Formats: sequence, C-alpha cells, structure tokens
Amino acid sequence: MLGTEHHNMTTARCNLMPPGQCGTFHIVARCVRRIFLWGFDSYSNQNYDHRKPWVEQRILLLSDAFAVSLLSYAVMSNHLHLVIASQPA
Repeated sequence: MLGTEHHNMTTARCNLMPPGQCGTFHIVARCVRRIFLWGFDSYSNQNYDHRKPWVEQRILLLSDAFAVSLLSYAVMSNHLHLVIASQPA
C-alpha cells in the first residue's frame, strides 16, 4: 500500500508519490549536528525560540503553494513532522 511503507532517502520521489495519484504521507525532517530548530540548546547555551513561529508560517505558506493538503504538523526542538495528502487535481 502506497504511503504506509518506510522508505529511505534513496527512493525516487516519483516512486513514493506517483504523479496524478492521491495519497496520505507522514514526513519527518530532522536537524543534524546537534542543531536545534527551536527552543533552548543547552549545548550551545543559545535560545532559538524565535524560529518556531517562522517555521510554522513557512509550513503553512508552502502547503498553499503545492498540490497538497496539510493535515497535521508538529515542530519539535530538533525535527518536524508533517502529515500531508496529495491533491493532484
């Protein structure tokens, strides 16, 4: 079943989301090298709270720009989750 399997980053996008086909997808994007997306980073002693509203606004803006419906999202300190439904029409 498309969208329920775990795929690695080497799978071509056209195989994950065939053009013209509907699907629902859970997407996870993680930060690397102990970088914080938002919140207080005790390693660097820096506060990145100012980034969360920007990231949320960007997610909403980009969901309007592409043929997807944003069903849910969560912006965590070092990663984010998106649940989208493709809208090929």
